[in-house]
Amino acid sequence: MSTSRSQCSFLVEWFDTESSTTRTFVLNFWTNDQNVEMIDVKKNKIFLRKTSCDGVLLKDLFVGNSVKVFSRILKIVNYADAYTKNYLESTNYQCSVALFRPHANDKKSELLQDLINHGFEFINLVMIEFNEDIKKAMSQSESTARIPISSMLNGPVVVFQVRSINAVQKLQDVIGPEDREEALSNYPHSVRSSCRIYSFLPLIQK
Repeated sequence: MSTSRSQCSFLVEWFDTESSTTRTFVLNFWTNDQNVEMIDVKKNKIFLRKTSCDGVLLKDLFVGNSVKVFSRILKIVNYADAYTKNYLESTNYQCSVALFRPHANDKKSELLQDLINHGFEFINLVMIEFNEDIKKAMSQSESTARIPISSMLNGPVVVFQVRSINAVQKLQDVIGPEDREEALSNYPHSVRSSCRIYSFLPLIQK
């Protein structure tokens, strides 16, 4: 299978409800015209000829995400070739996770919109209630042990995953320093200048 500089290729899985089996395909995506093509890996033959498909964008094509190609939900499980891996990783797209503490809930719409305005794409967003099991797990994790978990127990917590170029550092810059007084003095436009938010579990999307 040849790969031009305008073509990116991914290994994807699709659960066929008629046969109750998971089928594996190569999904080819052309960055110049956003056309797609699907090749059945097992049969080594074209399943869907190159065609345009609304709603499939390069920014959505990363390992772990799912995209809809016509009526099929395709789970991206890997890159199909070294070129695609190197090309996409050179753009340095990353994912990062953060949360709002309960007292920020009345401002969550405003704060989430602020992140969108800074170019973040939301991958997942959930609202959870912290219980003792979550509290124990976070206290034992090096990446979350510093978070004052007691302040998370007085209401629902909004946890979200975002994606952007250089998302890990960019999210830290938008949030501002952990010291709120420093945020108010030196970073007046940061999220922490108006509301406390703790970033945790930075996830670099490879």
